[in-house]
This record gives sequence, C-alpha cells and structure tokens, in this order.
Amino acid sequence: MKLPRKLACGISGACPGIEAIPPEWRHKLENRPHIESLAKKLVARKFEYSGQIQVDRAAT
Repeated sequence: MKLPRKLACGISGACPGIEAIPPEWRHKLENRPHIESLAKKLVARKFEYSGQIQVDRAAT
C-alpha cells in the first residue's frame, strides 16, 4: 500500500475512536502501552492547540 493510502486509512480509522476497534484486536497490539501513550499525547496536543475542552471518554 502506498503512503497516501496508508495515511488516509490511518486518519479515517482514528475518527471513530478507540471504541471502534474490537477489544481482542487492541489486546494483541504489539507495543500497546507505548502506542496508547503516544495516542493520548497526540489527543492532548490537538486539544491544546484547538482550545477545545478535552473529555476523557474512558472515565465516563
């Protein structure tokens, strides 16, 4: 798969959120703690720059 397609797939997959990924897939993810940490930092940075209020769906 070429890079633009990979980027498009990644972005479109990010829109529905973590809840859209079956739990059994998430548990098998290699380097899961590191990837989740990076994802949380990316989300925090997005809200920091956009000025939006961040809601932690996992806590609700």
